[in-house]
Amino acid sequence: MKIFKYIILSIFLTCGLFAGVNKKLPENVETAIDEIISAGKTNTNTVASEKNLKILSDFIISSANDGNVWQVKPRRGANGAALIKAYKIPIEKVLKMNLAAEIPDATLFYNVLRYSKKIDLSPECKKFFVNASKRLNTNEIIETSYLSVEGITPNIQSGAYYSYTNLRTVTRANINGAELFVSISDMIGPSGFSMRGVSVGPVEDGVFYYSQKPGMNMTGVTWLKSQMYLSSTIAVYLETPDNGTVVAMFSWQSAGWKGVNVVKNYHIYTVLQDTFQTFSGVIGSEKVNYKNVMNIIEKVNNMPRREKNRLYKKYCDYVRKWKNKKPNGLNPFRKSAIAKIFNEKSLENMNWENRDILIVQEFIRALIDKPTWSVTLPMKIARENK
Repeated sequence: MKIFKYIILSIFLTCGLFAGVNKKLPENVETAIDEIISAGKTNTNTVASEKNLKILSDFIISSANDGNVWQVKPRRGANGAALIKAYKIPIEKVLKMNLAAEIPDATLFYNVLRYSKKIDLSPECKKFFVNASKRLNTNEIIETSYLSVEGITPNIQSGAYYSYTNLRTVTRANINGAELFVSISDMIGPSGFSMRGVSVGPVEDGVFYYSQKPGMNMTGVTWLKSQMYLSSTIAVYLETPDNGTVVAMFSWQSAGWKGVNVVKNYHIYTVLQDTFQTFSGVIGSEKVNYKNVMNIIEKVNNMPRREKNRLYKKYCDYVRKWKNKKPNGLNPFRKSAIAKIFNEKSLENMNWENRDILIVQEFIRALIDKPTWSVTLPMKIARENK
């Protein structure tokens, strides 16, 4: 019976997902990654050996536009995948946005992160963030590490969302004149048990409803309390000769039920695609820069609670209207995905930190001319029901 449940869960998680043609990483790149990860767990001062960073950067530059789906070898029982893309975004902008200690990752990656916060920042770590966005001397390397807490958005297939703590090791380097930024995130696991959520409106908007109900959304296994056992990611941002940026992400994930991992490499690839899409749309936008993002964060931090409540009510109304919107189909009694898990208390009880980042994320969408719940009138959605 248990084996049958595992099979059913795996089928649901894999159904309909991208399973493209995989290509294995070169062995010398795998070895360099192994040494970078191993060194980061024992002594962050030895993470960025010039040799390993050069192997990694040479491979990334040579693979930036080949369109491959990279399969990385499993680590600690977790499957992995990698994605590499080149963007015409100046490295200075990427560094300024990603290395600002005051800007949470969830601000810039709203479709994959619900919440994020740097914690346990030592004086040396704070000094690193001050210096790290500046251009380094040739073959100079600086590093730091800290803890961060994260909450991810609901998985589109399973509806599960999780919260956990990461150990983050960050390296800045200049390799033969090219600027390089490497961020290693390693979950201090396991995560909390899965909660049930769902996207609100078009999936590409990155707006979600968080029910605070345990389990998953898949028929037959809604009761199942899954966990993430391992989440490890290496994100690399590398300067190109034309002042652009190549982004490479190597990620390993393990999640499931009672120790059984059901995450495959193509599940991870799907999340990486979403992450790259937001990177391009937000950091790649000419309307987004360090100054106006910081203005948004400071505005929300200093906003009177009355104004926050007014904005949050708009989000709640938006969720309720989508809850009442009938799905396409012949069955007039069929409920929307939100209606199946909706609980009014989940809206009323959302904590203030999550409300704040929710508002910040909407302001970021508005900045790139893609606002959602803040301007979409309930009447407009109601008309679509007719």
